[in-house]
Amino acid sequence: MSLTTREIQDYIENHEFVDEGIRDWGLDNGQPYRDVDTGIEWWADEVEMHERVSVEGLGNVQKVEEETGGEGAGSLMYIIFKVELLDGTVRYFRQEGYYSSYDGSGWDSDFSEVEPYSKMTTFYRKVK
Repeated sequence: MSLTTREIQDYIENHEFVDEGIRDWGLDNGQPYRDVDTGIEWWADEVEMHERVSVEGLGNVQKVEEETGGEGAGSLMYIIFKVELLDGTVRYFRQEGYYSSYDGSGWDSDFSEVEPYSKMTTFYRKVK
């Protein structure tokens, strides 16, 4: 399965998150409901880190890293997705966005394919 980055982005962005049940509040108490939502916002807000989501026609998708911006957290937002394709291939993608206290946030870029790597970091502490 050789999908382009754009095709994988479309699968992920168009995945349907379904919430259904019986209302237990207000004037609609006892009435059934079914809400369907799509988009990166739902991945950012509703999917837990490392939760595996089965995306029909694509495979399993997980958030493996995220920075969602916000007050005091800066303006850059991103999500790294690990995608396990139906043929067993594993690929990683980064979706970037922005946070602004003036007009909220948005996911305004195309996916970029990325790869994990390790980097040694040195820290310093006071000597007693």
